[in-house]
Amino acid sequence: MFKNNYRWEMLFWLFVVVLISYFDRVNFSVSAPLIMKEFNLGAALMGMIMSAFNIGYTVFNFYGGFLAEKYSARKFMTFILFLWSVMTIFTGFGWSFISFLVIRIIFGMCEGPLVLVNTKLVNRWMLPNERARASGLWLAAMPVGVVLGVLLSGFIVQSYGWRSVFYLFGVAGVIMAAMNWKILRDQPSDHPSISKTERDLIHSSIEQYEGVSKPNTKGSTLIELLKNPSVWIISLVYFALLMFLWGNLNWLPTYFMKARSSSLLKSGLFSAIPWIGAALGSFVLGWLSDRRFILKTRAGWVTLSLIAVVPTIVYAVITPDLYVSLACFTIASFFGFGSLGLFYALNMEMFAKEDVAKVSGIMLSAGSFAGIIAPSLMGFVLEITNSFNNAYYFFGLLSFLGACLSFVLVKKENYVRERKLQVKMAASVN
Repeated sequence: MFKNNYRWEMLFWLFVVVLISYFDRVNFSVSAPLIMKEFNLGAALMGMIMSAFNIGYTVFNFYGGFLAEKYSARKFMTFILFLWSVMTIFTGFGWSFISFLVIRIIFGMCEGPLVLVNTKLVNRWMLPNERARASGLWLAAMPVGVVLGVLLSGFIVQSYGWRSVFYLFGVAGVIMAAMNWKILRDQPSDHPSISKTERDLIHSSIEQYEGVSKPNTKGSTLIELLKNPSVWIISLVYFALLMFLWGNLNWLPTYFMKARSSSLLKSGLFSAIPWIGAALGSFVLGWLSDRRFILKTRAGWVTLSLIAVVPTIVYAVITPDLYVSLACFTIASFFGFGSLGLFYALNMEMFAKEDVAKVSGIMLSAGSFAGIIAPSLMGFVLEITNSFNNAYYFFGLLSFLGACLSFVLVKKENYVRERKLQVKMAASVN
């Protein structure tokens, strides 16, 4: 499609895969009110089912980065894409609280490694000064998937019943798995369609930025990474941000129905709008970070984004005006979700190439652990207080604490950049 830019076509395919994965996530959120009614499930039990996805997701996040580094990205992604599509179909056969709980746990396990495989591919395919934009692009598929998935799922559920949405999306995913095998390759040198000019550009740019890689290096062990303070700090900051994002992903349609008295279709539309802001934020913040506009570090943009999230999510539930609330959720999503790509690009800055997917897996497990806590927390808060407000106040506090902690990452990123510059200068002298 683009001469000497095949890497962007490959990246677009990652966008499509993530898009489909989020269709398969939000269809349950849209179906939740009907499932609750049919099986007489309270908000607390439904919150537990929503959290169940993240139990399996967390398990395969934590060690998924090591698996992603060990195995072929092409084979691994095709395998997990097929498995989670099968589990999507199985969701349509759910018959009780326990059955939904088990199915969602297994479904989460199947989707767990996807982000880590994408991170590995971006690290090997994209130029160093494109990585934040590249990460932002495939991450933007998440909010786009929420927007389109909520609207499409709402139409299918209202027209054909809640079970049909899982059957249709599951079959689409199986087809995607076959397409993935044909399209994806592990690295530029493996792909028959990439030009020699682009292949050499990618190789030379990465080598110039990171230095010549040591042959057969396996990178750090899990124990070594867990002893690294930077791994813990970036994971805690990521956890603080993901508490808000996971809460919104699972409960925002229900929030607009219960707290703002919207219909099923209107709540789907209103809950989709903040994710448009999230998609825009992924592009804008990634571009600003790659260009080092105003703020010179990726961690600096993370800090600014977390600070912006705090007042917007608090005022979103305080204001009596529906449209002001919607605007606040949209701004919070722009900065909150928009900063996610910066975390993965930051890992590429701060850690060795062989450790990027591993650190991202540890970080992502912290984020998916937030996905276990946040939906259940909101469900219990809603059931006890009949209001979402206290949950959002807590998310605001966590975002503020995350912003404070991320200042440490700014110092660490500057230190790593200075060390790389010193090594380059020493190599040029020799």
